[in-house]
Amino acid sequence: MSLSSRSFDQICTEVRARFPSAFSSTRRGSEETGEDLSSWIRGCIETPGLTQVTTRPRRTSGSLEVLLELVEETQRRRLRMVWVDPCNCLDPVTAFDRSYPHLLWTRGGGLSEAIRVADTVLRDENFPFVCLDGVLLSAEEWKRVPLNRWYRLQRLAQRKGASLILWTPPMVVPAATQRWHLSADWAFPDCFNASREDLRGGISLVSADGQAATQDAGPADGGPFVSAMGREIGSEKAG
Repeated sequence: MSLSSRSFDQICTEVRARFPSAFSSTRRGSEETGEDLSSWIRGCIETPGLTQVTTRPRRTSGSLEVLLELVEETQRRRLRMVWVDPCNCLDPVTAFDRSYPHLLWTRGGGLSEAIRVADTVLRDENFPFVCLDGVLLSAEEWKRVPLNRWYRLQRLAQRKGASLILWTPPMVVPAATQRWHLSADWAFPDCFNASREDLRGGISLVSADGQAATQDAGPADGGPFVSAMGREIGSEKAG
């Protein structure tokens, strides 16, 4: 049988048979982890200051799923949110199934530009929740940022009553008042056809002191491009 005539399911079945250990799963039910994940999300939104979430870059870690949950929760609360995307890695057309007018997406420019964007929107006081998604940046690039810039953002967020979450590769941002490690126990290839609730069930967020909140359950293109997510999605779908 030629490769072109083989179905995706057939290929997945062969891979599963050849590498059975790659498909083991120890997660718990999605209902329990979903409730815990929701509690974590509420805590992030309601706690002013600087929070760091670390995860392994270039791996399926669950970061997109958690960010999508944050987008929906901020919309329910009628809060404006900023998604700072220095790597321009978000594809809004495939990530979202509808428009989110409360969401501002800024993309490109690298980490230094992303920090300036975060500083600007925090000072504006119209965006009480900011996520800087720099997981695909190297740990060395994060470490080159002067410490005083992180402490400045921490104090600014607390003074404005805003929440700033940094999504980073494994490293330490000293100014963070909360630190979490994010991973996901998703079995390939089942995750491609899994429901969003099932994906939530495999997400694990573990605090820096080892206590689990939930467990087991592109290159920059120059300067930043800023768009209101509601208009961005609407224009893409309309076209």
